[in-house]
Amino acid sequence: MLSSKEDCVFCSIVNGKANQPIRLETNNLVIFDDHLPKAQYHFQCVPKRHIKNAKHLTYEDIPLVVDMINYGRSFVNQLQLNPEDFLFGFHWPPFNSVHHLHMHILGPKQHMSFNPMFDSRFYIFREAKKLLDSLQNANVKERSNVNQV
Repeated sequence: MLSSKEDCVFCSIVNGKANQPIRLETNNLVIFDDHLPKAQYHFQCVPKRHIKNAKHLTYEDIPLVVDMINYGRSFVNQLQLNPEDFLFGFHWPPFNSVHHLHMHILGPKQHMSFNPMFDSRFYIFREAKKLLDSLQNANVKERSNVNQV
C-alpha cells in the first residue's frame, strides 16, 4: 500500500480491511465490483495511492492513468467481453461520491439506460481517454509557456 486515509472506504479496500473481493491487483491499482452497479458489468479501478479525485491529477500521474485504462481494458478482455462496448471514466468533482480517485468501468454500453452520471456530454463524467488527453495537453502548454519566458 502506498498511502491511505483512515476514513477512506477505497483505502480500506486496497488494504484488505474491507469485505470486498479484489478482481485484479497490480503494484499500483486494484479492480473490484461496484457495490451499487449501474450496468450489467460495473467495476471500479482504484489506485493504491490515495489521490483525492481527478482534479488532483498532474502530468506526473499520466503513467497511472494509462495503467488504469490499460488494465481496465485488459480486465474486460479477461471476462471475454469487448472493451469497445464499455465506458471507462471518472466523475468530475464535486460529483464524486468517494473522495479517492476511481475509474468506472461499465458496460455493455448498448444495454445501459440513459444516466447523466455516466454521460460525457455532461460536466459530471469525463471519459478516461479524454482525461488522459487533457493531462498530456496541459503539459505541452506548460512546457511552451516555460520556453517563452
